[in-house]
Amino acid sequence: MDDLVRTGTLQVTPAREADGTRVLRVRGAVDRTVTGPWAEALHAGAETGGDIHLDMSGLVFIDVGGLRVLVEAAARLDGGRRYRVRNLAPPMHRVVRLTGWDRAAGLVIDRWSGEAGRPVPM
Repeated sequence: MDDLVRTGTLQVTPAREADGTRVLRVRGAVDRTVTGPWAEALHAGAETGGDIHLDMSGLVFIDVGGLRVLVEAAARLDGGRRYRVRNLAPPMHRVVRLTGWDRAAGLVIDRWSGEAGRPVPM
């Protein structure tokens, strides 16, 4: 599938998991220079029905502004839909918890369970 975003530092690509789940694969870094394209990718990914799964395993950095864009996008979802974030690196996950954004409406932060091989809600 074509990338929703491809900048010098950020790539967001829609994909399908083996079970058919739609996922946006996020690679690179989200900082103040790409918050606009990041917001556009989140909006485009939300145009389909159901939850929006974000695989952050390829994300090396996201600043507070990038996290804020995600939280704001989640708040705009309707019909009980959510952004489901998985594979967020522990330092980034810590920032999400410290800010309280792990409890934000429309946002679910999963951690990766290497033993089970599947996301586990935090």
